[in-house]
Amino acid sequence: MFFLLVIVFVSTVVGSFLNVVICRLPLILSGRTDISLSFPSSHCPLCGNSLKKRHIIPVLSYLYYKGKCAWCGGCISLRYPLVEILVVLLSVLGWLRFCPDYYLFIGWFIISVFSVTVSFIDLDTKKIPDVLTWPLLIIGIVFNLNSGFVSLDESVCSAIFVFILLQLFSSVMSWVCKKTAIGGGDIKFFSAIAAWFGISCIPFVIFSSSLMTLIAIFIVKSKCGYNLSGMKIPFAPGISLAMALYVLGVYAVPFIYIGTIQP
Repeated sequence: MFFLLVIVFVSTVVGSFLNVVICRLPLILSGRTDISLSFPSSHCPLCGNSLKKRHIIPVLSYLYYKGKCAWCGGCISLRYPLVEILVVLLSVLGWLRFCPDYYLFIGWFIISVFSVTVSFIDLDTKKIPDVLTWPLLIIGIVFNLNSGFVSLDESVCSAIFVFILLQLFSSVMSWVCKKTAIGGGDIKFFSAIAAWFGISCIPFVIFSSSLMTLIAIFIVKSKCGYNLSGMKIPFAPGISLAMALYVLGVYAVPFIYIGTIQP
């Protein structure tokens, strides 16, 4: 129980930091030189006033101030506590899945953190930064050096095979349809997942992520009335959710066992 509380605490802190990464990394990569992940200090996106420590306590500050800035009273996006809660949820479910194997849990925590970051950046910018996908792939291979989720050979071969296969598929579909079928960032993200969990997860992740993305598109078009024709569709959230369903299995969807990875 104590370790679970530690997981919750650490996850909220990490989730709070991820909010900074999600907001600032795309700006840094676009060439902005006046900001970094540590500068300037946290401030209200509406009035620009610096936030004190009591204003940035993960989740609790948002609830205490009822989703408003303590200085100007402007509404703060629900996404900030959502990211923090999502990291906590994935971490707790991961511990329930892999307990008492600390090594596998740490691996799951790492890929969860990367996946949340990639997903929200993709939602914002419709791009997945190479600075996230390539390190995730390399870390996955290194992680599987020591009795990880799959063998080292399977990790390396799966990543290479998935990358080449999806690149070929993308090239053929682009030639036939005269438009991009799957983005380069998505291909690298799939390859990184293959490096972590092997080739066996990819069919499920591709099918499920495609299905969930199509459902999301249908809901947005029918309920919100948005015209999405010609727009880039963020695929990373669907990929991340499908990956989580595959790995967590029964702990993510009660009474339905999907996961095939055994700790």
